[in-house]
Amino acid sequence: AAICALQAAQEQGLLTYQVTNWGFAFALDSINATVNAADWSNLWLVFQNYKDPEFGIGGFRLNPNDELLLSYGAWPSTPLLLTADTPNADIGERMTFSVYTWNSIANVFELFSGTATTLHINDATFDTTSGTLDWIVDTEGEKMVIAEADGATRSAPFVFSALTIPAPQESIPQDPIPQTQNQNGGQPDATIAY
Repeated sequence: AAICALQAAQEQGLLTYQVTNWGFAFALDSINATVNAADWSNLWLVFQNYKDPEFGIGGFRLNPNDELLLSYGAWPSTPLLLTADTPNADIGERMTFSVYTWNSIANVFELFSGTATTLHINDATFDTTSGTLDWIVDTEGEKMVIAEADGATRSAPFVFSALTIPAPQESIPQDPIPQTQNQNGGQPDATIAY
């Protein structure tokens, strides 16, 4: 069960947690001293591959390569998945970022459109309601992009390095090697065997 992953993380010193066994499910009460609000207005939410497992932290199994997302916030809340059309870009190139949420009824990721979403690219912020943002890379260096919206869990960061495109090198014309004629009509004067 996923609670075993939490236990392994705690044993490795990565986090501390507490749960309550309600008999029908385990509730995640706290992580690293951040405790659920007494009125449950803010609490720890658990998602498996961006989906609400609906059974509490002890009611589902993790498979290889699964993502376990632990988020503190208001319920209901949906996690945001941020993608980019390319993993890296050079200065002057366009990148398109898309924000998705999981639709548990249709069982698919859907573009998070119609809701005000803010994308943070380092210190700059960009607002969109379409679920996408076209952005021209303007400076070099490492970039971190995060999406957030009311009623949603902030996306995991998308990190990439923007590089400067090197200017084309001018080719310097070389003087041609002068051709000399030897006395044997262009044939070598001697042959050396190696």
